[in-house]
Amino acid sequence: MAWKIEIDTKKMTKIGAIRRNTVAECNVGQALRSLRTAFGESTFAIDGSLRQRLESLELDYQRMCAFMLRGFRDEQRDEVYRQLLCRTVEFLGDCELAELQQSNRTLNDAAKKTITAAADHESVRQLLEGDVQNLAMLSLDGDDESAASRLKSYHDEHLKHLDALFNTLLLSKQWSAGEKSFYQELLLSPTIDAADAALLISALTLSAMSVTDIAKLEVLFEVYRRATDEQMRQRALVGVAFALPIDSYGEVFPEYRQIIEALCSDEKTRRELLELQKQVFLCMDADRDHETIQRDIIPTIMKNQKLRFTNSGIEEIQDDPLQDILNPNADDEAMEELEQTIRRMMDMQRGGADIYFGGFSQMKRFSFFYTMSNWFMPFNVEHPALRHVVEKLKNSRFLQLLFDRGPFCDSDKYSFALAMSTVLDRLPEGMREMLNNEEALGPTMSDEEQRSAAYIRRMYLQDLYRFFRLFPQHDDFRSPFDYEKFPEYFFFTNNAFRGTPLAAEAVSLARFLLKQKHYDPLMRLLATYDNSDNAEQLLIEASLTLRRGNYREAQQLFRQVLEKEPDNERAMHGLARASFNCGDYAEARQFYDRLTLLHPDNRQYELNACISMMHDAQAEEAVKRLYKLYYELPDDKNVSRALGWGLLMQGSVEQAGKIYDTLLSGDENNAADYLNAGYCRWFEGRVEQAVELFRRYRKQLGTNAQRHPLSEDFESDADLLKSNGIGRIEMMLIDDLVRNETFA
Repeated sequence: MAWKIEIDTKKMTKIGAIRRNTVAECNVGQALRSLRTAFGESTFAIDGSLRQRLESLELDYQRMCAFMLRGFRDEQRDEVYRQLLCRTVEFLGDCELAELQQSNRTLNDAAKKTITAAADHESVRQLLEGDVQNLAMLSLDGDDESAASRLKSYHDEHLKHLDALFNTLLLSKQWSAGEKSFYQELLLSPTIDAADAALLISALTLSAMSVTDIAKLEVLFEVYRRATDEQMRQRALVGVAFALPIDSYGEVFPEYRQIIEALCSDEKTRRELLELQKQVFLCMDADRDHETIQRDIIPTIMKNQKLRFTNSGIEEIQDDPLQDILNPNADDEAMEELEQTIRRMMDMQRGGADIYFGGFSQMKRFSFFYTMSNWFMPFNVEHPALRHVVEKLKNSRFLQLLFDRGPFCDSDKYSFALAMSTVLDRLPEGMREMLNNEEALGPTMSDEEQRSAAYIRRMYLQDLYRFFRLFPQHDDFRSPFDYEKFPEYFFFTNNAFRGTPLAAEAVSLARFLLKQKHYDPLMRLLATYDNSDNAEQLLIEASLTLRRGNYREAQQLFRQVLEKEPDNERAMHGLARASFNCGDYAEARQFYDRLTLLHPDNRQYELNACISMMHDAQAEEAVKRLYKLYYELPDDKNVSRALGWGLLMQGSVEQAGKIYDTLLSGDENNAADYLNAGYCRWFEGRVEQAVELFRRYRKQLGTNAQRHPLSEDFESDADLLKSNGIGRIEMMLIDDLVRNETFA
């Protein structure tokens, strides 16, 4: 059964809910009735063109019904109805956009900055192509002041054009076939700048995420499939993944089914979708990675920096000549420690971690980031917002190095450049000189790594992550990085992919999610791709089920794995643990014994087998095996504990008491040691000492003592207590003595 996707209805407009129902039920009549009611109750203004379109749809539907009422048979009726359904769904999309635009502050502000002649395709083409031609011409004008002024004016105007077009595409209504054809040709045209096209792809992505538009989705897919610029391709792929509708659009739009089939039929595309989904979850781990860096990496780096931060700026700390005498190897040791720390951070980055989010998240308050399109702008040293930075740096290569070698996403490159301009005057001369070297940027990536599709995609995802987390009005958008609120953006679990070749990649993703401890998404993934024939997927599901405490279900799953792979050691171990927790101690012992034979040096398996035997009324045999372990591993406290418990169960109370006394004389005590030592004293008749040990046991439990009364321990160990002549009344009396200090 497919996992049901729960939608946050608080984030859904009234028209959006009608659209979902229409797609799900394919019922034109119900949609039109619901729309008419919604228009009558709506608090947002409906313009005349929308009302006219509704009346046109109603009229066409009434004609179809009237034609059928007369008894005419129409072989084309199903196709005509489907076309009417498509028109209705598209109309609902435009109504939903209108409703969003009026209720959403960000979209409302964006509407004020759109191109007035948005429908004029030729103007848009001339705008983008003309700017490229103008730049080429201006570059031939020389280096005089007049030429520089004209170039600045060009960049200012070009940025205004781009921002207006970005907002126009963001708020564009459902695209017709003509609009789809035009923008597809435009974005793939070699006559417009690739960076401009990349920005517009982001606008299309946001637009299709806000309101599903199959035509825009088709354009994004075609750009991914046909573009030669890798930045454009990867932005388009991300757009496709995030803009996939969660509803059954394939029932309404055959074009959508074709996109899904094309995505899943190509092996390289499937691999890139898998990498993309993993990278999305790695972005979600940014806060966790930041904590690791703050705790384990930054202190080491700061300790080895020879800088002092003062009110007048940053000063270099001079070397202490005495240090060379007292510890001549100090510099080498510090350098080695620093190199290891930086190497660890680089390994995190190569593994996909967003290591710079925590630091750069504090640098998004520049006015540059008040403009929404700037969050998606490919880094460009000619951007007007960097003009004052260029002036300050003048002969420095810093900006060009940042562009060429900076290991940051574009958003962070802008942050870095803008922040640098504010502290440049306070930097020591030596540090200003360093800005001409790559070392100023910290660990950089190789050219080959920076050109890879995975790296380009990761940098773009980090741009998106910053937008959806840090943009001042980010709550106006549904974030694909917020799984708890918007689980529908976990695109791998989209029902459209069920039964497709993409299912073959699910095991790799499941393995990754388990490693990253994303357990809820993992359960959703396993429910989407229910593949009981795949032993590894079954093993992952069994391990997760065991972790959640569903021991009986986990037991069955591990058994299924072993039916397919009888020698699978992970399944043996999992089944042993699950069986033990289910009380099936004989089965637990069986598999711990098998694991012991396979790994005789792993004493934990032998120990677990012995504990299973004790629970299975085989204490005498268990104690014999435990004595052997005890002599081989005299310092292993867990072996001592198991032996002590075995001796108690065997009735050797005095010997058990000696072992627990030894355990309690150590520095690190386990709460259960006090409990079991108390049992020993109790069984020997030394009740006062037993009560004191029970009190210390309760104290060791701390806050858990309130939720775990001593009577529960007595109930759990009732067989042991009964075998030593302890009845229910005596248990209650001891419990009261432990609770009441006045009896002490």
